[in-house]
Amino acid sequence: AIKDSYFNGTLPDCYGQLNLTALEMSANTYLYGTIPQWLGNLPYLQLLDLSFTSLTGSIPDIFANLTRLAILDLSTNSLTGSLPGHFDKLQSLEAIVLTYTGITGTLPSGLLSLPALRAINVADNKLTGPLILSDQPGSPLQMLVADSNRLTGSFPASISGYTQLKEVVLSDNALTGTLPSTIAACAQMQMF
Repeated sequence: AIKDSYFNGTLPDCYGQLNLTALEMSANTYLYGTIPQWLGNLPYLQLLDLSFTSLTGSIPDIFANLTRLAILDLSTNSLTGSLPGHFDKLQSLEAIVLTYTGITGTLPSGLLSLPALRAINVADNKLTGPLILSDQPGSPLQMLVADSNRLTGSFPASISGYTQLKEVVLSDNALTGTLPSTIAACAQMQMF
């Protein structure tokens, strides 16, 4: 981990030749460039934290190769484009933080139904469209934070399958309709 330092430039290509399980470069605000393609060559990577750097560009398709990735934090960067649909291949993903990145498009439905996902925070972006929760029961998701986006539509009744939810923050969106009574199935809810 090399966090909270003053490293500058881009991430060196030689990192892609290592057998890293964790790469923590957060709060190196002088690191710039795009998310490097060589990250896809790190099959053992479990933690990737590139938050609070100066990365730009879109989120590349290389994340589909990171099948052991458990924690992903790309927050507070200047990213463009939408969330890739291939995130649903990240079956080991437990937490994803993409706040203040500038991402657009819809929140892929497959992302919220990942079998290990416990926390997702995509607040303060430009996400649009409806919030789609799968109908599969037994989701381990405990935290869903998507405030300050442009989400539309009604709140999904399928929330009843997310019985482990403790925190849901969806303020400052354009959601409409009534709240479903199925939210009563979320008996562990502490913040809504």
